[in-house]
Amino acid sequence: MKGRKALPNIIGILLAIVIMAGGIAIPINLLNEQEQRIIGKSYNATADSYDLVSMLPPPRQTSPANEHSAETTTPAPTPRPLPTTGELISGMSVDELYVHLYAWSMNGISAYREPNSGELNMEQAVAYVKAVMQGIVDMGAFSADAWGSYHFIEAQLLSNTVPAAANETSLIIDGITVPVSMGRWIVSFENETDAGKITVNCDAITGTIYQLRIVDDMSLLQVPPDGLLNLLAAYFKLPDDGWSYTENQSPGSIMSERFELLFQTENSNSYTFSLNIKIDN
Repeated sequence: MKGRKALPNIIGILLAIVIMAGGIAIPINLLNEQEQRIIGKSYNATADSYDLVSMLPPPRQTSPANEHSAETTTPAPTPRPLPTTGELISGMSVDELYVHLYAWSMNGISAYREPNSGELNMEQAVAYVKAVMQGIVDMGAFSADAWGSYHFIEAQLLSNTVPAAANETSLIIDGITVPVSMGRWIVSFENETDAGKITVNCDAITGTIYQLRIVDDMSLLQVPPDGLLNLLAAYFKLPDDGWSYTENQSPGSIMSERFELLFQTENSNSYTFSLNIKIDN
């Protein structure tokens, strides 16, 4: 009798153990499943994020494309041979001079760069400038001793790149071809004795000077400013543009049909000679 009563108890105990084990296993399985779902969602979200990045457009270039194309594909006109000592000839006709000045005055992007094919390198630009300076000395307008105390310190090529059609590297103005990216060498000399400085701007293709700026050295100029203006007028061939030595001129300036050659002072020790396109009032 006692054995019959014990059997249900044993069965009950076994059922309780089974229920308890199942109760523990089911939550664990649920947790594992939930964990896999969470991991899966996290992975999918990360993958989706990378997919979005890959679909974004690449960063925009910060440099204008036409500037880079002009720097690398500018036509290669042949510069004239290096000047001889004391040469005082611009090497450009007044029509070429006008077109180069006009192209330089156009709205564009200014930047310093390396010389393009067909442009003077730094050594050649310095040689042109030195030849012009020595030519002015030989004509008696500059002091030989004062110029002899100067030495070259630096040169930079400044460009003005004007808007143009895609892959276009040159412009035609009045029948004359000029590069889209016009260049000018800025060549500087220094006199350590009295801190004098000379800065000359010249054409990157022909070496023709456009501006001569002298700071803190009045001993260099040996003639009145108008005397040097007359000398530079001959250098630029302004008689071919309607200017005559015999005509009256205003002090500090020379006018031809299209050009204005100026002498300007900043203070008692600094002055500039420059050639510009004449602006009609």
